[in-house]
Amino acid sequence: MIENKKEFILETASELFLKYGVRSLTMDDIATGCGMSKKTIYMHFQNKTDLVNQFINSQSDNFKKRLMKVTNDSTNALDELNSFLLLFKEIIKSFPPSLIRDINLTYDFSLLHYSHFKKETLVPFTINNIKRGQDEKLYKEELELNAICEHFLNFISLFFTDENLIHNYDSLRMMEFYNSLLMYRITTEKGLNLLKFKRKL
Repeated sequence: MIENKKEFILETASELFLKYGVRSLTMDDIATGCGMSKKTIYMHFQNKTDLVNQFINSQSDNFKKRLMKVTNDSTNALDELNSFLLLFKEIIKSFPPSLIRDINLTYDFSLLHYSHFKKETLVPFTINNIKRGQDEKLYKEELELNAICEHFLNFISLFFTDENLIHNYDSLRMMEFYNSLLMYRITTEKGLNLLKFKRKL
């Protein structure tokens, strides 16, 4: 049981947001889900906007922790990149179709959150992965680091900003296709042989 009441409220609200989306839920719904009065909710959060803001922060922090584990557990750059894409796919699948759309439409700070997350988390991860792959002779030396990084992150960004992708379940298959294209675009012969060997396992 969570002793900190604020953490309990945020965790319960997060579960509700991930299940029902943001727009349809009221503070009364969240209070009911928490089994406490709305007054108690307001003792810890100014309003629903504050709660959604902290929900986004908690999701971002959770992703950072899991991404750090991906890096620490990976055996090489290809393994790290593939694990990242699997993690990203898992997170996208966990969101109800309306969640990202509702947040983008209703809360102006959402794009600022993503911009900060991209700068502080995604960009360093991508650059470090490419450099790691080149050091391991798995990625091509002639890769344009900034161009590959920008191309990769623009693709990732679509899932946070493009309403058509948010509602298109085939987008997950598109992600897998992009993953394959990216792997073959950046890898050396050594990297390709490693990919082929893993697919045989």
